[in-house]
Order: sequence, then C-alpha cells, then structure tokens
Amino acid sequence: MGSLKNDLSCYLELKETSKDCDNSFYRVCEKIPIGVAAVDCKGNCLKVNSKLCNILGYPESELLGTGFSEFINFKELRIDLWVTDKNSQGSLKLQTREKHYLRKDGTDVWIGISPFLVIDPENRPTFVFFQIEDITGQKKADASFKTSETCFDLIYGNISEGITINEQVGKFIEVNPAICKKLGYRKDELLLKTASELITLESSKIFAEKVKELYKIGRARVQVKGVCKDGTLLPVELSMWLIEYKGKQAVFSIVSDIKE
Repeated sequence: MGSLKNDLSCYLELKETSKDCDNSFYRVCEKIPIGVAAVDCKGNCLKVNSKLCNILGYPESELLGTGFSEFINFKELRIDLWVTDKNSQGSLKLQTREKHYLRKDGTDVWIGISPFLVIDPENRPTFVFFQIEDITGQKKADASFKTSETCFDLIYGNISEGITINEQVGKFIEVNPAICKKLGYRKDELLLKTASELITLESSKIFAEKVKELYKIGRARVQVKGVCKDGTLLPVELSMWLIEYKGKQAVFSIVSDIKE
C-alpha cells in the first residue's frame, strides 16, 4: 500500500489535463486488490477502479458524480477541520471506518473505509482518496467466533463435568461451577491453588508422569484421587490437552467422577 500512497502526488502534478489524470489513476489503481475512489472536496466522485465496482456491486457510471455519496457520508469526514501537519506524500489519513451495506443485487457487504486527504503544495485540501476493502468474510468469522464463545460459555457453565484451565506451572486460571461443587471450594479459592495441591500423595507420582507425557505429545489421561475441601477423597479421571489460552500455553482439563 505504500506505493499507492506515494503515487497520490501524481494527481497534483498531472491534474491539469483530465487525460493524464485518467491514465495515472488506472495505471496505479487497476493493479491493486482493493477498491479505490477519488472524490473532490465537494463530495463528487471523480474516478473509481474496477475492484471497487465489484465490491459494491455497482457499475462505474452509477458511482461517479454523486453516486458514491450513497456509501460515504462526506460531511462526516469534516474536511473543514483537517490539520495542517501533512506527511511527506502530500496526504493526510483521516479516520478509518467500517460500514455495512446492501449491494445492488441485495447481498450484504461489509467494507473497511480508509480515506486520505490529498493536499496541494500550498497545503490546501484538493480531494479525498478512498481505500475500500471487502471485510465481509472477517465480519462473518467474528460473528461465528462470538457464537462459538456463547455456546462454550453455556456448556462451560452448565456441564456436569469439571472443567479447568491451568498455567504451565499448575495454577488454576479458569474453573467452572461443576468442579467447584465437586471439590467444595469457591471459585476464588480454587484460583489460588495448583492442580498438584488437590490430589493425594499416592496419586502425585503417576500424575507427574502423565504431565510429562502431556508436554511431550500434547494430551494425556490419568486417574487420581482428588482431595476435597472437607478432606474427603474424590476418585476422578483427568483428560488433559495442551492449548493456547490468551496467547500463552496452558492445560485444558475435563474432570470426570469415577467409581473405585
């Protein structure tokens, strides 16, 4: 994108003839994978590239002039409040936005809008150069992730099996209500403990061996005797996996009751 920004100055140098400006625009912009539009300071669209037409689902003829204003509220840019500190390319990046629209055929599209105010040698605004990306896939992925998070939270909070997430050193960083109920601890109490503190001495050796296996192959399963808050013993099976949690390696465990 750096070369595109560097070529903004071509408009200032070549704007005397519309033919030169047209050639410059298409030479620079038809080769890039994002939508581009040049709009004058009155909100009239001067040029668009074919990628933008594809993103918005409209032909060039319907976007030129005032047609582009259907997608961009030009007054929101507040060019009248532009700052005088210009960069070396003679352009000033304005606020980036994300917006949702319907294409001409009725399909949904989310776009990321990055406008650049182009400044002439006398430090006056001449037009706005828009970079527009189709971010529909990203938005759908984000929505899917949020749905997955909601489903996980429902399962996490209501499943009868105990679920824990531990730091590599063993300290609990997440526990669900089921494991709190099984062991008789409040959540805040468990978060101060490590997994090894909650198993019997006789189980600690096999537990340590399985933890080594876990870090070697990424998963492990072991049966141990847990120690509840009131001192009673609880035979459980731990199914453990290495995961990444909040950017760090952690251990995800499912704790199941078993009969002796």
